[in-house]
Amino acid sequence: MGGFGQNKIQYRHFDWHVLAGKHVDVFFYPEEERIARAALVYAEQSYDTLARRFGHEVRERIPLIVYASHVDFEQTNILPFVPPEGILGVTEFLKRRVALPFRGSYSEFRHTLRHELVHVFELSILAREATLHPRSRPPAIPLWWSEGLAEFLSGDQDSRDEMVVHDLVLGGRLPTLVELGPVVSPIVYAVGGDAHRFLASQFGAWRIPLVYEALWKASSFGEALERAYGRDAGRLSAEWHHDLRRRHFPSVGDREPLTLAGTRLASLALKPVAVEVGDSSHVAYLSPRSGYTNIYLQSLDPDGRARVVVEGERSPEFESLHPFSSRIDVRDGVLLFASRFGERDALVFWDIAGGRVTGRYQFDGLVSLLSPQWSPSGDRVAFSALSDSGVSDLYVLRLPSGELTRVTADVYEDLDPTWLPHGRALVFSSDRGPHGPDGAHNLYRVELSGEIAALTSGAWSDESPRWDPRTSRILFTSDRAGAFDLYTIDTLGAGRRETRLTGGLFDAAPVPNEERVLVSAYADRSWSLYAVRKDPEDDSSFTLSNGVLAAWRWRELDDTTAMRVASRRYERRYSIDFAAGVAATAPGIGGAQGAQLVFSDLLGDHQFAFSISSFQGEARNVLGSLNGNVFYLNQSRRVNWGVGAFRVSGNFAESG
Repeated sequence: MGGFGQNKIQYRHFDWHVLAGKHVDVFFYPEEERIARAALVYAEQSYDTLARRFGHEVRERIPLIVYASHVDFEQTNILPFVPPEGILGVTEFLKRRVALPFRGSYSEFRHTLRHELVHVFELSILAREATLHPRSRPPAIPLWWSEGLAEFLSGDQDSRDEMVVHDLVLGGRLPTLVELGPVVSPIVYAVGGDAHRFLASQFGAWRIPLVYEALWKASSFGEALERAYGRDAGRLSAEWHHDLRRRHFPSVGDREPLTLAGTRLASLALKPVAVEVGDSSHVAYLSPRSGYTNIYLQSLDPDGRARVVVEGERSPEFESLHPFSSRIDVRDGVLLFASRFGERDALVFWDIAGGRVTGRYQFDGLVSLLSPQWSPSGDRVAFSALSDSGVSDLYVLRLPSGELTRVTADVYEDLDPTWLPHGRALVFSSDRGPHGPDGAHNLYRVELSGEIAALTSGAWSDESPRWDPRTSRILFTSDRAGAFDLYTIDTLGAGRRETRLTGGLFDAAPVPNEERVLVSAYADRSWSLYAVRKDPEDDSSFTLSNGVLAAWRWRELDDTTAMRVASRRYERRYSIDFAAGVAATAPGIGGAQGAQLVFSDLLGDHQFAFSISSFQGEARNVLGSLNGNVFYLNQSRRVNWGVGAFRVSGNFAESG
């Protein structure tokens, strides 16, 4: 059962097929076969790597269920709830099924897949230890260890995780390993990953399996750590904290705190855009601070009151506004944004003054729409979209005819388009550069005819470009100096760094006719809306020597073994989910027995439940007091249905 007011709807019927590898079975539907074959290769490569790391083999085959989008993933029946947009993958404990969506990013998909396979190995090792020591009662493993280990073994720590750790270090809020024990917030991914990297660098990653081997004889997880690392949790924490301070404190001299360099306008605010209301400047932004994600409007006065313009997550037409992945835009009082509406996203045109929808567009074959932006002339809208087969491209919608043009067409992730002032080209962020397979994003210019040229290049993330008409430059944020700061670039690729601030700056939006830039910033363990000024004294500059594209292919698609694997249709087989039995006797009254069994198929679409019980006051009355029921539930379609039969018999007494 999910949360109150939220139903899991099966919008589409998936035609499941299976690719069988040596250790992993990949479940997929035909539209995403390319993704599935790449997933099989990387899953088998990851299995071999992790088997060597842990010195362990998983005895059971690993089911890997791949979806072509998060919208499809939200319909999965291997989870009893609707997975929120922040969940990029899951490992289900009972049957050790791994499920994850492809969201357009090759690097993100590989990272999440490896992360979840680490959890499969963890569960398998714990099962082995339980078999070897059946009478032991091992302590619980904290999330910082399990999630941090999965992050550590899935790749290097990225700049966003580093940003979270950096904020804790400079704020003097570093938790000890013991204090991290009960923490269940997402911070455990970044902090736990950093702790594992420190432990591995100082004591060797070979000690990781020793922790699991020590659990059966430990009274606490801290004791297991001490047995594996030779130091108690307090000493390990002190050494880790010293290393963190040594690494992060030197940056204080180079960077200015956001609280000094900018004006804080709102808390928990994302994806800002400047809005002209009469003769004054306002800002519109997304925020989940009320418990629902809404679009707010407020003046640029720090004391200005915010009002809700669009109420999100309370009706089918605004089911999700994608606050962490999709920007909003405004022109002539009409707000433009993407929203989940039924089985796919829609582009929504909202009249701010009238408080109503003036237009809505959905497109066959496009399931996810992100970051729409008005053209300079107002007759077109550019946006990024993910297709039903998991391909991320740029599109242009012509108004009011609804004519749709695909601008890019390839395997790369293309995000956050912004128009150049003449309206004949877009600038966008993409992983199509030479460092794209490792997660880097750079800026590119694409003519509406489809010709693409690089504006930036490097092993970093250049994100969220926006045209600034006052300076005739493109604003964007980048972590090329280690943390996300504000940069600008002209249309020929000549750029410069504009800020040196602590925390991280994202989604820069210029304020018309002003030096100030609106940003969503991470500082003090939260996201806030700031207005910052560019630093005129910063002379850091860069220039791209040429605009030549360096295309790449998915590494896994070049593996011929995956291409030779024949797929087969999914065959429904049932396995047990739950079994319980009970027996009791009362002298002079009688005895009672009962049992319950629940079975389901691997995808969780079909479920059988059985129960049987009996109460006997006399031995000859066993069959007469036999009770039972059987129930079948089908959750594979939009209309769930079930059928069952039961028998109730025996003597019952009721007392007031």
